[in-house]
Amino acid sequence: MKPLTHVAQRPISGVTVLRADALSIADQIAWAGLSQSALADSIFATDWFVRAVLRHFDGDGVHQLFIVHDDAGAWDGVAILAPHQRFGRIGARHMRSLANANRFMGVPLVRPGRETHFWATLLSHIDGGDQDFALYLRAMPADHRVTRALNALCRATGRTRHIVASHRRAAIDSALSGDAYWAANLSKNRRSRLAALERQLARDHGALRVERAQSHADMVAWTADFLRLEASGWKGREACALAAATDSRCLFENVVASAFAEGQIACLSLYAGDRLVAMTSYFSGDTQNHFGFKTSFDETYARYAPGLLLLRHLMECMDGQTEIRFDSCATAHDQTLCHIWREAREICDIVVARGGWSGRARFAYILGLGRIWHRLKSLRG
Repeated sequence: MKPLTHVAQRPISGVTVLRADALSIADQIAWAGLSQSALADSIFATDWFVRAVLRHFDGDGVHQLFIVHDDAGAWDGVAILAPHQRFGRIGARHMRSLANANRFMGVPLVRPGRETHFWATLLSHIDGGDQDFALYLRAMPADHRVTRALNALCRATGRTRHIVASHRRAAIDSALSGDAYWAANLSKNRRSRLAALERQLARDHGALRVERAQSHADMVAWTADFLRLEASGWKGREACALAAATDSRCLFENVVASAFAEGQIACLSLYAGDRLVAMTSYFSGDTQNHFGFKTSFDETYARYAPGLLLLRHLMECMDGQTEIRFDSCATAHDQTLCHIWREAREICDIVVARGGWSGRARFAYILGLGRIWHRLKSLRG
């Protein structure tokens, strides 16, 4: 890892490497400004989200900001990277991007229109370092402008890249309104069934209403209620609820509070009478781009499908929009929405080789060893 460089010593159109806790006031302003310019499709890479992750999950301070700037010193992009010594079971030094169980998209924060400059500059910097294998990028949406720019640059320059793993998750990318999309993607029988469940829930437990946090006090109360509701179900029993670990709970509280202060999160609750039965939240990068965050429901009411009922009301929030893009941010194992939201999004883990023939040769050698190891493992199994 190269030594830290103070912002005043930045080279022209290059890369500066800094710790998040070593930023000057000017740096913090630049990071916030870049976040505002790119948050429409990169909300998980914004300064307030990344700060929360680093505060609670980077106690050793190994992750650093790799800041790409232009000739005038303006920030064009930021990648959060750390050195790693092993690639799976193989000793291979490389740079790896920040990942966290609550950060559902790993694209770097890049100013729109500067994607090619960002990747060319960052990869040139990585080539000159001492991490002799690759750049490992996790949770990269294949259709994202930043990922597409990386792929195009690799093709144009002959730089090798490899998809280590990928999965598809439910998404909406439609010009239909919320009501129209719901009607177009659910059969009449299924819509009738959900309407019947909604009537039955109201008849058994009281009139249904959906509340949205409108004030800071509402947001604080919603956050506390969500933590309690999630912990009351299977996640609480298996000790994997947000409230089960201090860092996860604090990250959730910090992110919700920061997003609410920025006007970029919606926190919804479904009630039957006076009973809270389901809760959900989603980020809005702008009026068209939305990202699912956290959802939970009271398992006592599972037979009424309260999560789907709340989802229907969530989609009503989209009515009047000329176009809807909503990434469910579901995990690889959660396929619940795939039968309702049809425009699946591919999420990839990508490794990019260092430049030059030696970089390509080293890259091919390490990947080859990995394939041999997995083949031997499967034969033993």
